Amino acid sequence: MENRGPLITLVAVAALAVVLLVLNLKATTQTATTPTVTAPAAPPASTQAPIGSVPAPPQPAAYAGRTSGNEATIAIVVRNGRAAAYVCDGHRVEAWLQGTIADGQLTLGGNNGARATGAVEGNAVFGTVWVKDKQWPYSAQLAKPPAGLYQGRGTVNGVPNRLGWIVLDDGSEVGIRNNNGTPEPAPTLDPNTLASITVDGTRIDPQPVNGDTLVVGK
Repeated sequence: MENRGPLITLVAVAALAVVLLVLNLKATTQTATTPTVTAPAAPPASTQAPIGSVPAPPQPAAYAGRTSGNEATIAIVVRNGRAAAYVCDGHRVEAWLQGTIADGQLTLGGNNGARATGAVEGNAVFGTVWVKDKQWPYSAQLAKPPAGLYQGRGTVNGVPNRLGWIVLDDGSEVGIRNNNGTPEPAPTLDPNTLASITVDGTRIDPQPVNGDTLVVGK
């Protein structure tokens, strides 16, 4: 019998090589057909304000409105974190107020215990005002010029006079002339021209009031 050992070994080695080749081709095919997975892109950052945040009120701005029972008219003006206000009924009741606005909250005070608080909600202010022994809830809407708050000062017949006007969005106005401590209805103001007003022969020039205008203690 011939010695076939070397031949058997050669066949085994060839068979092993064939198996390794098949396995290698299979692995290569799986790698080539495996889809590439791409991580999803990060969502764009939101440009909306966080839920629950309080939008900053526009500045400068003027708000004009009335007390809940229409007892008086109120105007509030704000600028640079400061606020000024005027409350009057057009006859005898009036108060000038000065204060601040922070995070949409208004705090104002004036002479003889007059004061007001308020909160900006959208395009309006809601709050409470105290004048003498009266207390009234009020609401005031964001006003478009020439609506707003105006004042005039002068000396008439040797005594100080101060005039205040609130102009509402509908064009109506309410004002008081304080004649050395005696209040009376103010003469009509033209807010479009701010023309001089003659009071008992004396000319007084009306001026717009801004949030940082000094209206108390002057």
